[in-house]
Amino acid sequence: DDTFYVRDLMGCAVLDGRTGGKLGNIKEVLQGAAQDVYVITLLSGKETMIPAVAEFVKKVDMAQRIVTVALIPGFIDDEAVRTE
Repeated sequence: DDTFYVRDLMGCAVLDGRTGGKLGNIKEVLQGAAQDVYVITLLSGKETMIPAVAEFVKKVDMAQRIVTVALIPGFIDDEAVRTE
C-alpha cells in the first residue's frame, strides 16, 4: 500500500498537511540506501528535499496525484506555503 512507482510520483502536487497549502510538485525522486527522498519544486521556484518516510509523508493519493506531507521547521520558508 505504501509503495509507488517513481514515474507515478513525478509531477504530483505536494500539500502541507497542517495548512492544506500547496507547496509545489515532485520534481524527482532520489533513491538511496536508507530511504527515497522527494525533490520538491516549490511554488517560489526554490527546491527542497523531503525524506519519503512515514514521519514526513502522511498520505499519497495517486488517484488525485496529491502527496500530503508534515513539515518540520527548517524544511522550507513560510512564504513558500500558499493556500490554493
